[in-house]
Amino acid sequence: MQPDTSYHLYTELDKEPGGLRRLNLIAEVIESYRQSTGKQSPRVLDVGCGNGQISIPLASLGYETVGIDSDPQSVETARGMNSFENAVFLVQDALALEVDGTFDAVICSEILEHLPEPLRLLESLAPRLDEGGLLLMTVPNGYTLEESLRRFLTRTTLGLVFRGLIRRWLLREKTVQTENVESPHLQYFTLGSIRSLMKQAQLQVADEGNWTTFFMPLYYIFLRLFLRRGSSLFRRLDRWDAVLAERLPMWAGGGWFFAAERASETGAVGAPMLATLEESR
Repeated sequence: MQPDTSYHLYTELDKEPGGLRRLNLIAEVIESYRQSTGKQSPRVLDVGCGNGQISIPLASLGYETVGIDSDPQSVETARGMNSFENAVFLVQDALALEVDGTFDAVICSEILEHLPEPLRLLESLAPRLDEGGLLLMTVPNGYTLEESLRRFLTRTTLGLVFRGLIRRWLLREKTVQTENVESPHLQYFTLGSIRSLMKQAQLQVADEGNWTTFFMPLYYIFLRLFLRRGSSLFRRLDRWDAVLAERLPMWAGGGWFFAAERASETGAVGAPMLATLEESR
């Protein structure tokens, strides 16, 4: 997709397949929350913030943003890129969070698949949501071609034999999102398993959808060998992918977006901040 919004000036996610759409979905939900609640500066926690590719754009919109990551090098990169006083970056483990207070939005983007016990993280984050606040998550579909190849390389004898060679040429862990390239995928989610995980953490889905379809898995397995990040063809394919992501059913998605809030005793979802979201898409 082509960067076309003010906060896109503060990110390089236009060089990641589906990156700008993922950022846009997060920003739109928080803006909808701001409009519906009247809060001028929603408080946002970005868990696993990497080098600030989501946190810094949100800070540019005036949100009070706290980014945490367990990787010191990524946090140092984020601090170096940040020019906003309303954003702070800390080296912290999310399971031992030392930040005070609650948040209007907690972002957990492309994190759960890296954890041995993702439920522990969701259970620790749910109490950090302010009343009516949302946990905003993205995870890859665990059964795309890319994720199936990852699973083959890590969970089969033949895959382990060829893992070094195949990863070097096909799954090279180069990304603009983090400096930590040694963080393998440990979870391969289905729609059923990720929804079940949220339910176990006493979270109820208020909104969900695809943030990418075909482009991300194809790029990381094959297209990256000859397609330059951010090129006109890259952006055109990314734009087509965004259109498909809005129209295809979720089982066809390459990556999923969820907005969830703490389930009430009655099980009802009270998410008025999402009322304007559909109009903005």
